[in-house]
Amino acid sequence: MPEHIYHITNGDALSDRLEELKIEGVILTMRECLIDGPKDTSKGFEVFLKLREGFIYEQFGREHSYDEYVVSEFKKMKKISEDSVIYFWFEDDLFCQANWWFLLYYLRDSKAKKYLVRSGDTSPYSFARLSDKELLNAFEVRVELVEQELTALWELYANDDSQGIEALSESFVKKYYFVKPAFKAHMDRLPSSNSLVKPKETVKEIGAELGFENFGKLFQEFQRRLPMYGYGDLQVQNILKELKKEN
Repeated sequence: MPEHIYHITNGDALSDRLEELKIEGVILTMRECLIDGPKDTSKGFEVFLKLREGFIYEQFGREHSYDEYVVSEFKKMKKISEDSVIYFWFEDDLFCQANWWFLLYYLRDSKAKKYLVRSGDTSPYSFARLSDKELLNAFEVRVELVEQELTALWELYANDDSQGIEALSESFVKKYYFVKPAFKAHMDRLPSSNSLVKPKETVKEIGAELGFENFGKLFQEFQRRLPMYGYGDLQVQNILKELKKEN
């Protein structure tokens, strides 16, 4: 049977760009931000989605219907036939990785062939910085996803299981060398009794150096110092709000 081709990206900007390049296949978009909010899937997918919907509306407002904007894409992914090929276009930062880990878990029963397309070691956190030629070259060096450990990444993340990450096989860690740094970035942002979490500590340091008044400069410097998080302006704004409450 002929193979059907699907590309799953981590945002509309890359989806639009792949459309412009007329890449062969159906393009689907992951429109979640699983670096924040509920991540417990143990009570089933429907319960998880309801929790996510409430969180997204609280954090981002109701500019888009969660069901139409996010869930509809999940449903399309679930219908991908077993004679298909799925290409995941995801960067190395925690924002992208957490979304990718979830999709690997969500599609764990799919018999479709799966590949990862990374933005590469020269631009690990940004497809946007790649030229069209570089973007297509990234596709040519895609990695086939066959390891069973891949589907466990989401649950390790959801449970903040640093020991589980350390227990991953040496061959897996060698092939997916970008996974552990992203997971470490996650662990570094969890509350600690003896220090501020890393993103908050960094925002505080930047504010002390540059001032808190110019958010644009502060955000730009945050992205420069901690690109491995992939935080958007909302995440950094929320950190600022937390710091103001504490002072």
